[in-house]
Amino acid sequence: MFKRDLMPEIQFSKEETVQQMISQLSFETARLSVDNWAVFLRDPAKRKKLEHDLKDILSPQVTHRLPLSMRFSVDHDSISKWVDVRDNEVTMLCVHARDTLELVGLIILFDTPENVIPTIQLGYILGKSNWGKGMQPR
Repeated sequence: MFKRDLMPEIQFSKEETVQQMISQLSFETARLSVDNWAVFLRDPAKRKKLEHDLKDILSPQVTHRLPLSMRFSVDHDSISKWVDVRDNEVTMLCVHARDTLELVGLIILFDTPENVIPTIQLGYILGKSNWGKGMQPR
């Protein structure tokens, strides 16, 4: 069940672009913390940990329904290259469990500038180890 009261209320000025709005997103729920992954990419030690954690999340079983360009293949890609390409394409938010600080998934945000009304598309990747734990409605 989706609970509206779990979603953060986010307001921005009319002067901000959609990209500026989504690049600033950061919030917490009772169980999860969500931060723009730029926070982790700026710090070499945090980036290394993020890349390590992403290898577990980006398994073929998890990513098989994503567009081909978003999939990660251990055989063909380096995780660092995958991160760099995604960082140039979309806004990624890292989702961590608040109690363990474990990376449980990613939220993918991208704007569609061709629309007359600014629109943000949303997708997510949830690590297989977190399937069935009630994370999606959160």
